[in-house]
Amino acid sequence: PTVAVVDDSRAVRQLLAATLASGGFEVEAVGDRSELFALLESRTVQAVVLDFHLYDDDGVSIAAALTDRYPELPVVRLSGVAGEDEKEAARKAGVRQVFDKSGLGDGAFLESLRRVVSGDAVVEEVTP
Repeated sequence: PTVAVVDDSRAVRQLLAATLASGGFEVEAVGDRSELFALLESRTVQAVVLDFHLYDDDGVSIAAALTDRYPELPVVRLSGVAGEDEKEAARKAGVRQVFDKSGLGDGAFLESLRRVVSGDAVVEEVTP
């Protein structure tokens, strides 16, 4: 399966791409909303992993736009810091799961993402 990764940090995109590739995913990594929507016009992906704290954009509005335009496309939130209000806003915007960046290397992230892509996941938070 192919996953789009959206993060404004090149280092995080590279880390995510390596982590996802090690788990058998193909990765298309982009840095912002416009790159993401351009990618989705030209390529089919099975999920979007979206950082909610982008330098010049709001991850909630990107998730809502994705859910509106591509209702069957799973969107998962990736964040290093998220309060309960932000998590609730993510769920309301259509996010299927919330992942904490600190837990990327423990295997739970990859397993949960596999469930999201296969359609077996329910909305939940995954923390280390």
